[in-house]
This record gives sequence, C-alpha cells and structure tokens, in this order.
Amino acid sequence: EAEQDALFLTNARLRRRYPYDSEIKKIVESKELTNRYFSKYLVRPWCVNEEISREAFKEMFRNSTGVVFKPVFGLQGRGVEAFRFEEIDPDAAFDTIKGYERGVIEELVVQHEALNRFNPRCVNTIRFMSVSSCTKPVTADGRMMDVATATVKLGGSDTVVDNLHLSGGVCAAVDLETGEIITDGVGWDGKVY
Repeated sequence: EAEQDALFLTNARLRRRYPYDSEIKKIVESKELTNRYFSKYLVRPWCVNEEISREAFKEMFRNSTGVVFKPVFGLQGRGVEAFRFEEIDPDAAFDTIKGYERGVIEELVVQHEALNRFNPRCVNTIRFMSVSSCTKPVTADGRMMDVATATVKLGGSDTVVDNLHLSGGVCAAVDLETGEIITDGVGWDGKVY
C-alpha cells in the first residue's frame, strides 16, 4: 500500500507541475473526441455505437476480423470488450454493442506475432510518457513535447486489455534510442518477471 500511495502522490505532483490544457483534457478523457481529433491518423475504421445502423456497421467492418467496444468515458480498460467474428456473428456483436452505453467501436487490431505470443487476446502496447517542452516541436502548429520514458505493457491471462491492475499484466522499460526492452517485467502487485 505504501508503494501505491507513493505512486499516486507522484502522479498528483506531476499533474500539478504539468497541468492539462483544458481543451486537451476534454479530448484525452473522451475516446470519441480522441478518435474525432486524431481521425486522419487512425488507420482503421471506427464509429459510435449510438450513431450507426446495422447495415452501416456490417459494411464498415466487412473485411475485419472483429471489433472492440470502448465506453466513451471508460477508464483503465473498464468496459472494453472484443468481438472476434470467428467467435461471434457480426449481427450478434452489433445487437450486444447497441445495448451498451455510448462508446466507440473500432476495428480489432491484429498485432505483430512477436507481441501476440505474450497475449493474443489483447493488443500489447508501448506507452510513451511525455511532458510539455520548450525545446522540441512535435506538432504542425509548433507545440512542444519531450518524450520522457516508454514502457511496454503486456496483458495478463486471457484479458482484452493491457492495463496492469485490471488484467494481471506486466510492464517493462523500453530504451528510447534502441527500442529494446531494458528491464525485467513488473506486475501491479510488484512481482518481477
């Protein structure tokens, strides 16, 4: 508990020192607004469950292996559900998703086989932590950002998310220069792998 309290305290201090711009906060806290804001960078189809018809859903995802539903304001992987079309008919998936609270439906990502070996049921990811900067412009409008660190997150068991506390997953540090994993993996409970 002491380690978790220290983590939350550090997080609170960082949020005070590097506060969100209010417009950016609105975007990052909503999966729908995030997808709309970054739509030109998304390379997969997506929609909002409350705004799509069955016919449009089937057409949009006709070449997909499945879809993932994410509540608009869900946090830490809660409410995320994958529907693999080899396991469930697209009509049945649509019926289920239409009954959920407002959320986004995205094409199921097929990850690289190397990451698939860790957990084929979720997309194992690399998380980049960044802070506002005065030295490195990273956006077209000249906003500045420094990448502070990166970690690889690997989902545990048969979960569809890689969130450590929810899935029993593991994270490890990634070298920003080489892209190599440079530490042992650590679970939410502190167990080292």
